[in-house]
Amino acid sequence: MSKAKLTNIETDSWELADGEVKKEENPAAFFIPSLQSRQALQPDDKVNLI
Repeated sequence: MSKAKLTNIETDSWELADGEVKKEENPAAFFIPSLQSRQALQPDDKVNLI
């Protein structure tokens, strides 16, 4: 499976934040599902983007 390309503010005019980085910066206030749960996502599953 290829790694997803994150958007870039310079080339796309917007970008997604990295949830793993946000969790590291503030673990008490920021929840992300386990890696296993995230890897099991399927088309049409609902997710929150930041």
